[in-house]
Amino acid sequence: MLKAATLWWIIVFAELLPFSSNAVAQEPPQPNLALGKPVASSGATWGNLVPAALTDGDPNTFSHPLASSGTLDYYFEVDLGGSYQL
Repeated sequence: MLKAATLWWIIVFAELLPFSSNAVAQEPPQPNLALGKPVASSGATWGNLVPAALTDGDPNTFSHPLASSGTLDYYFEVDLGGSYQL
């Protein structure tokens, strides 16, 4: 019985580690203004990594510049469809 109780306390303690007594309240998350918006790139992208993958909402997709075309001054541009105060 002592072993099970000890294990339980270790698990509970591990769950509490990320918290601290001097935690700061966080603001609620803001909406993702770029979600689903059109994206343009200043040059070619690598493979099938289209610029639209940057705003599709899927954390498993991404885009990357084609290195052979040079990445200096390369950029992606997202059209938010309006002006927003950030």
